[in-house]
Amino acid sequence: MVNSGPDLRITYQVPPGAPYMTLSHTWGTAEFIKLTKSTSQSLQYGFQSTDLPKTFRDAIAITRRFGVKYLWIDSLCILQDCAEDWLHEAAQMGEIYYNSLCNVAATGASNSDQGCFFDRDTSLISPCIVKSEWNNKSNHDYHIIEAFFWTEQVSNAPLNRRGWVVQERLLSPRVLHFGGDQLLWECHEFDACETYPLGLPRFPAGPDYLFKGLDPETDGHRLRKASNNEPDPELNAYHLWVKIVQAYTSSDLSKPEDKLIAISGIAKRFRSMLNDTYLAGLWSRLLPTQLLWFVRDAKQANGFPAKRPPFYRAPSWSWASVDGEVSAGTVSYDGILITVTSTKITPVTDDETGQVEDGNIVLRGKLFPAGLYRHATIDELQLRVNAKELGLGCSIYPDVEPDDISAALVCLPIIEYMVDQEPWIWGLILEADQLGKGFYKRFGMFTAHGSESCDIFKDSTFDEDMSGLYADGDTHELYLI
Repeated sequence: MVNSGPDLRITYQVPPGAPYMTLSHTWGTAEFIKLTKSTSQSLQYGFQSTDLPKTFRDAIAITRRFGVKYLWIDSLCILQDCAEDWLHEAAQMGEIYYNSLCNVAATGASNSDQGCFFDRDTSLISPCIVKSEWNNKSNHDYHIIEAFFWTEQVSNAPLNRRGWVVQERLLSPRVLHFGGDQLLWECHEFDACETYPLGLPRFPAGPDYLFKGLDPETDGHRLRKASNNEPDPELNAYHLWVKIVQAYTSSDLSKPEDKLIAISGIAKRFRSMLNDTYLAGLWSRLLPTQLLWFVRDAKQANGFPAKRPPFYRAPSWSWASVDGEVSAGTVSYDGILITVTSTKITPVTDDETGQVEDGNIVLRGKLFPAGLYRHATIDELQLRVNAKELGLGCSIYPDVEPDDISAALVCLPIIEYMVDQEPWIWGLILEADQLGKGFYKRFGMFTAHGSESCDIFKDSTFDEDMSGLYADGDTHELYLI
C-alpha cells in the first residue's frame, strides 16, 4: 500500500517474507467494492480509501500505525465472482492467517460500516479494586472480576459468531480485538485487555480460557486433565480437536456449503500434528469414538431446530452433515465394540480437507432392532430396543427432530465402559437406506447406563420382523453413508 491511497498487490509483487497483517470482519449487508474480474485491473492502479467501508479504512490505519505495508482482506484478495479462484484461495486461508504478523479483528462490529473504533467511556475500563480494612488480619487489594468477562467481550461478540472467524482467530499468531468497550489481546501465551494489560486474571477460569491454545503438549493436556481423563499424551491433540469442533459448530455460516472448507486450515494443522487421515471432520485413528458426536437438544446455536441441508455436504456419519450445535464425542481406544473395515472420502478438489462429494465407511458390529416412543410422564423421546423400552436408563440424541417416530431403526453399540462400577454403552441409531440391504444412514446417537439397560444389548432373542435389517444381534458388515 502506498501513502496516496491503497492499491491491490498480486502475490509476486510482494517481497518474499514481507510482514503483513490480516483482517477479520463481519460483512453484513452493506455494499462495498470487492475484487472481481471486472475490478481487478483498476484496483491494482490504486483507489481511494473512501471507496471502502469504515472497517476496512480503520484496518488500513491500524496497519499503517504498526508500520506494516501490507494488509490482507478476504473480499479484496479473493475473486468474488470466480468459483475456481475462491476454492483455491479458500484452501490457502489457513496459511494466510497462520503466517500473518497480527490479525486485526473488528470484534465489536456487526457489519463492515461500523468500523473498529467505538465511542466509549474510558473510565469504565479501569479495574475495580477493593482494599480490605480488617482489624485482626493483614489487608490486601482485591480485584472484582466479572466471571464471564472474556465470553461477553470476545466470544459472544458479533464477529466471533461467524463460523469462518474460528479458523482466523485460532490460526493467527496474534489477534488484536477491537471490541465495543475496549481493546483486547489474544495470543498463544495469554489473553489481555486494557483493563488487565499484563494478562487476564485466571480465577475463575471461564470456558474460554486460552481459546487459542493449539499445543497438544500443554493445551491438550490441560483439556484432558479438566475432563478428568487419564493422562495419555497421544490423545492430547484429539481433545483439542473436540474443543474446536464444539466452538465451530456453535457459530454461524452465511453459506452452509462452506461447512468443511471454513475449518480446513485448522484440519491441515492437525493432520500434520496427528499424522492421521482426515475424514470429513473426523479422524481415522480414533474413528469409532469420533462417530459419537451428538447435536445438543437437536438445535443450532441460534436456537433454531437443527437441520440437514437440502444438498449433499458430507456423509451422514460426519457432524458436518448437520447444521446444529455439536458436542464432538469422546476420545478413547478402550472398550470399542466395532471394527472399521474401510473408509472412503471423495473431495471436490485436490484439497483433502475441503468440500467432499461422497464418502462412506464400512463397519463390523452388532445391530439391534429399535424404535422410538414418547415417554408419557416427561414427554421426551425414548428408545425401544428389541421391543423392550429402555426408559430413563437411556438417552437419545437425534441429529434433527424426527417427523415420524414410527420408523424402524437399528442400534449399533460402539463403546462400553464402567463409571463407578456401573456399565455404560454409547452407540449410534441408524436407519436403513434405499440403496439396499446393509446400507445405513445415521439417525442420531444413544447412551445407555445401568445393567438393566445395557443387558438388553446382550439379549439373544430378536424381533423376526426386523431380520431384513440385519438386526439379529449377530456381527455384520454394514455400509454407513
